Amino acid sequence: MKAFKVLFCSSIIFLSCEKSESVIEIDPGLSYEFNGNFITSIAFQYGTVFLKIESGRYYCTTDLPFGKGAGRLVLSHNEIEFIDTLFFPVPAIYGPSWVLSGKHTYTFNGSKLKLYKKLNVGSINYDLAFVLDPEGVISE
Repeated sequence: MKAFKVLFCSSIIFLSCEKSESVIEIDPGLSYEFNGNFITSIAFQYGTVFLKIESGRYYCTTDLPFGKGAGRLVLSHNEIEFIDTLFFPVPAIYGPSWVLSGKHTYTFNGSKLKLYKKLNVGSINYDLAFVLDPEGVISE
């Protein structure tokens, strides 16, 4: 009976474990280029985004007016902070451009980069993938 209880408890624990994706940390010294989409929970705004990371710096664009950002990166285990040093005033009629700026939680599996940021009201998600060169090779 005791062996049955141990086996039963072990199988419950084994079956309740989730399969997790392998997570790779981004090396800010390497060069990465990503394309993808973003979506916000604020009025469900969405669009496209381009991100280039190289030598501890980044450059980002979105398809919205004034959608450009650049600066340096600070990375910790699963957080990435985009410190935007390309600042210019955006006229109020355009609203936010959703360029990467501030702290985001991220996951990276070697080909896909997912970023998430909690906002004062709502959140924003970025789903990005490596940019391929014309020969179909992942850029490095």
